[in-house]
Amino acid sequence: MSKPVTALAPLPAGAIAAAAVALVTGWPGRPPLTQPALVAAALAVAAIAVLLVVRLAAAARRPAPTRPATTGPVPRPAPVTHATPPPAPTPGDRLAA
Repeated sequence: MSKPVTALAPLPAGAIAAAAVALVTGWPGRPPLTQPALVAAALAVAAIAVLLVVRLAAAARRPAPTRPATTGPVPRPAPVTHATPPPAPTPGDRLAA
């Protein structure tokens, strides 16, 4: 699922690009821009808006970075149940120690 900013950003960028193109080409009742500086500015705004949409689309397609797998607890050997307990010390062993 895309992020909200990435999903909504093409709307204003497209509107800006459309407004810039409309200024350059004109619309009914309004002649197109004739001053070279204004035409260049309108085309630059349209190009930047298009590049913004392309960049956001590329960022939305890029997979999210993966985190390294965390290791679980260190496995310990199972206790040996068939081993015999050590022999009980005799009174002679206690005196020798």
